[in-house]
Amino acid sequence: MTASYDHTTDRVNLQSSSGSLMLGAANDTSSFLRALKLGNNGTDSVTSTASLGTIKAAATLTGANLAMPITAVDSSGNGTFTVNGVAIAYNVNTDTISTIMAKINESTAGVTASYDGVNDRMVLANQTTGDVGISV
Repeated sequence: MTASYDHTTDRVNLQSSSGSLMLGAANDTSSFLRALKLGNNGTDSVTSTASLGTIKAAATLTGANLAMPITAVDSSGNGTFTVNGVAIAYNVNTDTISTIMAKINESTAGVTASYDGVNDRMVLANQTTGDVGISV
């Protein structure tokens, strides 16, 4: 098998040297194939079903590979958003996804922020149990 990555489409391709590819196993509990968006198709070639497109959590917000640029900032790159009424300040030129999550977690908003790399999303979870919403 040959594996390759196409940076222009942001996809992985696996090519069998003989016969059909069989990916995964019944007892596979990893999320590796899911993260690469690969699945069995009964052929000798499998390509990611969509671009991998995950963010770069350690890069500044301007270089984090976000789907859309953050534009609600002043001329210096400063902006704010609120979580449960608590203002979270950021700068697109200096803050990262990781520092934003830390700011949320250290605030009094009552939520915990984490990054779900498999689904490429930030998750906010209430720190209190019950039917309590989160306002963003």
